[in-house]
Order: sequence, then C-alpha cells, then structure tokens
Amino acid sequence: MASGHPLQYAVGRETFWGLRLRVNEEVLIPRPETELLVEQVLALPLPDDARVLDVGTGSGAIAAALKKERPTWRIFASDTSLPALRTARGNFAALALPVPVFAAESLPEFQVPWDAIVSNPPYIPTEALPLLPENVRREPRTALDGGREGLEVLFTLIRAAQHRLARGGRLVLELGYGQAPRAMTFARRLGYRRVRVVNDYADIGRILTALWLP
Repeated sequence: MASGHPLQYAVGRETFWGLRLRVNEEVLIPRPETELLVEQVLALPLPDDARVLDVGTGSGAIAAALKKERPTWRIFASDTSLPALRTARGNFAALALPVPVFAAESLPEFQVPWDAIVSNPPYIPTEALPLLPENVRREPRTALDGGREGLEVLFTLIRAAQHRLARGGRLVLELGYGQAPRAMTFARRLGYRRVRVVNDYADIGRILTALWLP
C-alpha cells in the first residue's frame, strides 16, 4: 500500500499452503519461501505419530500446514509473544486443526523429546533493519531481528535443539541470505549429521535440515 502499511494487515488475511490465515500487526506475514520449509519437513522419514514442535509460530502458518498434511502427527506451536499465540490459536480453531500452543522462550523445557523441531526464526541482522522496505518494517521487530549478523537466534536454536530432539530427530530451519555456510558449519561442529541446505527458487540457501544422532 502507498502508506507502507502491508496490504495483508489491512485485509486481515493471508493465504499460506492453501490455508486462509488471519494476520495482524502482532505476527509476521507468511511468505511463499516458507512453504519450502513445510515441503522439507513433510519429506522427512518421521513416524506416523511424530512429535513436532514449531518454534516461533507467529500466525501458526507452519504448524497449520503440517497438521493439515499429517493429521496423525502430534504438532505443538510455541512463541514468546502472547498476542501472536492468540492469533495462532484463533487460526487453528478456525481451521479445525488441533494444535496446542504455549508461551516459551526459545525451546520449551519439555522432557519429552521431539522427532522434529522446525522454525522460521528472526534472521535479519539488526543493522539491516532500517534498510528494509517500509512495509516489512511494519512487521513485528521480534520476528525480524536476528541480532548481530542475523545469526543469534539461529545459533541459539541449533544449540538448544540438541537437548530437545529424540535420537534420530530432525532440525529444520529457515535461513536468511548468505547464512547457509556458517549455519551448516555451526551445526556440524555441534555434532549434527546429514547437514544440508536447500535453495529456494531464487537460488538462495534457504532451508537447513540436520539429523541429531549422537
């Protein structure tokens, strides 16, 4: 929109994975490249009753898409933002998708290990935020700001997931431009196996997948 206010916020809706989701100023607007993350998770050899955690769920887009495609998976969604969780909960209810939500800093302190942990975390370098288009700057800063070099939240998730994944569990993360080499090196250094990055349609290393098999 001419004012810089995102059209999706004005109409209150966005479509992701064929699902109509309610969006507002409290959540990141779901983007087409994040559907690549959903594709990668669906391609994993997970059990029929897999326990999957969507960290930083925002509008609930990723969790909703996964639950739609894999109704027997036990999918949970977490976020640090209570307003975002209210939006996600409303979307799950409207779509009749049973996805529990809860507030948590980074990864929840659950004792039950996860078969997969997935996330589209904030990965924009702090110093780059003022350079973003005005409509993007209207989205929640907490969903954009990845700290210095944009890697702080990504590295926190990669490190913390070691203690939350089941043996043979998978980590799937969306990355920002140019972050793939360092993210892969960091994951391998921590002991992850089969670390790889899938490029998006613009040939940008976008989705990191890794196997936890200590």
